[in-house]
This record gives sequence, structure tokens and C-alpha cells, in this order.
Amino acid sequence: TNQLSSSRVGRLLLLYSLPSIVSMVMNSLYSAADAAFVARSADAALGVAGLTVVFPLQMILMGVGHLIGIGTASVVSRRIGEGKNKEAGKAVNTAILMVLVVGVPFVLLLYLLRSPFLRLFGAEASVFPYAEEYFRLILFSAPLFIANITINNLLRGQGHAFKSMVCMVTSSGLNIPLDYLFVNLLQMGIRGAAWGTNLAILAGTILGGIFLFSPRIVIPVSFHRGMDRKAIKPILSIGFAPFLLQLFHGIFFLVLYRSVNNLGGPELLALLGVVNRIYSFLLMPVIGLMYGMQPIVGYNLGAGRYPLVRKTFFTALAAAFLLTAAGYGVILLKGSVVLSLFAVTPRWAAAGLRLLNLVMACLPVIGIQILGSAYFQAAGKGKEAAFLTLWRQFLILIPLLLILPGFWGLDGICVAFILADGSSILLAVYLLFREKPLRRLKTQDSAHSVLTTEGTPA
Repeated sequence: TNQLSSSRVGRLLLLYSLPSIVSMVMNSLYSAADAAFVARSADAALGVAGLTVVFPLQMILMGVGHLIGIGTASVVSRRIGEGKNKEAGKAVNTAILMVLVVGVPFVLLLYLLRSPFLRLFGAEASVFPYAEEYFRLILFSAPLFIANITINNLLRGQGHAFKSMVCMVTSSGLNIPLDYLFVNLLQMGIRGAAWGTNLAILAGTILGGIFLFSPRIVIPVSFHRGMDRKAIKPILSIGFAPFLLQLFHGIFFLVLYRSVNNLGGPELLALLGVVNRIYSFLLMPVIGLMYGMQPIVGYNLGAGRYPLVRKTFFTALAAAFLLTAAGYGVILLKGSVVLSLFAVTPRWAAAGLRLLNLVMACLPVIGIQILGSAYFQAAGKGKEAAFLTLWRQFLILIPLLLILPGFWGLDGICVAFILADGSSILLAVYLLFREKPLRRLKTQDSAHSVLTTEGTPA
């Protein structure tokens, strides 16, 4: 943990973020691979539409993992920064128990209610059999999926970003050849994509469990320390914002898919799923930066090293801009080539390209909103993080999606994204400007220079 207080922020952020960036990009890649392989199978557009309907329900499952994992990671990193390793260990134990108590019943509920949920999310008669088969099969691995996300957050929260990367790359790396085997060679269609996902998640979770119980990490799981009931409230409070984000992603997709069904049916729904996967893929480097930034910010906030907090945040913000601007540049120059990877039909190619260009208009500066929310999570300010999330998804985007497509069709969807992203970026700037650790205060900088040299006690 001494390296977390290093003043060589650029190198430290690279050290912690690069594994997360690689793992998040790989994680997004295998979601895109599912769609790409199914698009070229006998299931074709209807299969991709089925995957698209299931995607928001997968996001909600991911939210349960983040509820426990990000909340615990924030608590653990601040306890380590305060020198309270025993309390940090109890928080880790508590998280493992919460996966069983919260995650398993939630998955069982989804299984029992899968048919009404899928219909609610836009699975019409032609799409429903594909969506139901895929969702029913991946629910077998859903408890492991929640555990996997929680474990990766716990590893990152302790500064073991490389181990987290190994777990995620293992899952992602296996899923792509398994998709090729089951979907293409064995011609199992959407069923093959589901089983490929299940086996890949199983492998990643087993490996993550081995790491988390290893005595070589900072705070390994050791149940003789016991649990910490007092940690449950801050875990849920901090993790509520990312959970809320995933939940409102689900509600957003519900509204969006219903609008799309009115405009173009299953083929347009499949196209929207492709655009969403491309957008998610381009956002993953920023999410990786977010995960790399959080333990550094959390540790130094706990230790009172505000200049390092400020330097870390703004370095991450600059890196986010460069990464997203590069991604948007590829879309502007080679968007049609990217769409062709998913076998988009000529009928929808022009509409897909327009959607890509306009929906991603704010992509180069969206890092302010994402990293801003991550800062508040690391600082233990769950209310601010939740409000920033609610603003974009619930207060702006969903109402606009209910109104604008009725007037402007697909262009209404694009305008809704631009207004929601733009306003959330402005809100993030306002909230972050009020944070003292991010503002240059002479008293802070003077105290820091006396107390530390290269991040270590003088």
C-alpha cells in the first residue's frame, strides 16, 4: 500500500489502470463477440435481437455485483489508508456473505419471473423464443457472475489490479473461442453463446476465488476475523450508486426498446443492440481508468493527502479524454467498417452509421461524468454519486426517450442522448468544483510538502 501514496501519479495510475483497462476491454469484447457470432449463425437478426433484450437484465445482475463489490472496495481501501487492516478484513468477509444472502435470492427471482421480464423489455413474439432460451441458460451461472464482479472489485480495492485483470481476461479470452466452437462449429446458435458465457464465467470465478483466499494479497479472506455488521450500511450506501446506474440502464433500455419496436421492429432492435455494444466497448477504457483511480483516491483521501488526490483525478481525466477522442475518431472515419463486423444488413447500414455518430457525440468528454461519480464513490459520498447517476438516466434521458422519438423518430433518440450526456457533464463539473480535495489550497499543499517526500513520511 505504500505505493498508493507515491507522488509519481502518472506511473501509479498506469500501473493500476492498465490491467483494469485491458480486462474491461476484453470483457466488453466477448459481449460483442456473442452478437457477432450469432449474427452470422442461422439465428441471425432475431438471435441478435434476443441478445439485445437480455442485455439490460445482465446489466442489472452486474449492478448487484457492483452494489456489494464497489461498496466494499471503497470501505476496504479507506480502512487500509487509515491503517485499520483488521476492520478491512472483516469488511471483505462481510462482502462474501452478502453475495450469498443478496445475490442468490435475486437470481432465483429473475428465473421465476423471466418470461414477464423479457416481454416487458421488448421481446415480441418473433424474438421471445431466442431471448428466453439465452436468458434461461445464462441464469445458471448468474450467482457466479455476481461473485465474479464482487471478487474483481475487492481485488482492485486492495491494489491487486493485475490479479483482477487476469481473472477477467481469463473469462473473456475463453468466451471467444467457446463462442466459435459452440455457435459456429457445433451450430448451436444462441444456445451455444449462452453455454460459452457460462463456462467462461465459471473459469474466471474459480481463479478469482483462488486469488482472494491467497495469503499473498493485502487482505485475504479469513473467516476467523469474523464479520462486521457495521460495514453493511456504508457498503450498501456507497455501492447503491453503481447499482442504481445499472438499474436505470435497465429502465432506460425498457423505454428505448419499446420506442424502437414502434419504429422498426426486430431488425432495428438488433441494430440498436449492435450500436450499444460498440458504444460500451469504447467506454471500457474509461471504466478501466475509473477502477484504477478509485483505490488511489480512496487511500489518499483516507490518509489526508489531498494534493495527490487532485493530481490523480485530473491525470485520469486527461487520459480519459485522449482515449475516448481516439475512439470517436475511429467511428467518424471507419464507422461503416465497424458495423460490417456485425453483419448489419444494407437496409439498416445508413441508419446505424447515423446512430453511431450522433449517440456518441459527447463521448470525448463523458469521462468527466464517469470519473466524477467514481470520485464520490471513493470519497464515501454515495448521495452525490447517486444524484449524478440519477440526473442522466432518470431525470433527463428516460423522459426524453418517451417524448422525442414520437416527433423525430431515430433522430429523437440521438438528441435525447446528446442532451442527457451534455447536462450530466455540466452537473459533474459543478459538483466536483465544490470538492475541497480537488481544489488547489495553499494550506493543503504546504502541509503535504512538510509531511511527505515522494509520498512517504518525512
